[in-house]
Amino acid sequence: MTEVPRTLGPYRVLEAIGPVGPASAARLYSGVGAGGAGMVMLKILPPRAAAASDPERFEREAAAIAALSHPNVLTLHRAGREGDTFYLAFDFVNGRTLEALLKGRRLSLQEAINIFKGICRGLQHAHSRGVLHRDLTPRNVFVSDDLQTVKIADFGLGRTEAGSLTGTIATSEITFSALYYQAPEAVDARAKADVRSDLYSAGAIFHEMLTGRAPGNHFGLPSGVNSEVPSSLDMLVLRSVARNPDERPPTVTALLTELNGLEEDLRLRLLSEIRDFQTMHLPTEGGGKKMIWVAVVVILVALAVAAALLLS
Repeated sequence: MTEVPRTLGPYRVLEAIGPVGPASAARLYSGVGAGGAGMVMLKILPPRAAAASDPERFEREAAAIAALSHPNVLTLHRAGREGDTFYLAFDFVNGRTLEALLKGRRLSLQEAINIFKGICRGLQHAHSRGVLHRDLTPRNVFVSDDLQTVKIADFGLGRTEAGSLTGTIATSEITFSALYYQAPEAVDARAKADVRSDLYSAGAIFHEMLTGRAPGNHFGLPSGVNSEVPSSLDMLVLRSVARNPDERPPTVTALLTELNGLEEDLRLRLLSEIRDFQTMHLPTEGGGKKMIWVAVVVILVALAVAAALLLS
């Protein structure tokens, strides 16, 4: 493996963030600006990255990414070159990639919804600026340790001649597993990707967060794997990953509107159930006392879930 420089432009390289992958993969390091001017996350591109063979594309796509400014998009501060090493300096996120998080534990329903909303809002901003991601996977979504901050990185996927896919400016090439997050039209040289292609990738990630299973050739009902998922959410997820782009929501904005409506219905249903429990007249003798305790436990659980939804 090539030795990592001690400095890259105005930054001093500190330590690796997460496991260091193979030489063909981009590597993440923490860094600090000159004179201790703040922490950054340095992404050092592999030798085979598109930037090495097409520096003009590197500069062009870096400029498009740097123009994005949104709480759910990882801010790019600098794209530079030190000898043969290309690098990107981003905001420092005190957390990990969504990929690493999902390998560590299963998310609750509300955690999955909140992260998905963050992803969608980041895409919504990029799409409003005419920028597609086209390589969205859990590997380029960063989540803070408290799960309150969600940021997307690595916008910009190029096509070579004959329509074959290459990686982003921050990777070397698309891995086989990453293809499962790609919309069918995004890997078809005859088709044209659009905002619905990013929506497909976001939907595949949402399906994985809800089920704990990485995407494959087929997407099943999330509620069939995770009983916490309401059946009303199943259809929204499956429509997002429809193979025909015309069957998906037309925009990320439309998807968020529909999701917010489903959440509101769920809140109202929970509140209605709580009111029903509060007006119940239960017997107090014999087995009735046991029923009261069961009802109390159910009410407390419902209140906890309702509170989480109302505060989200």
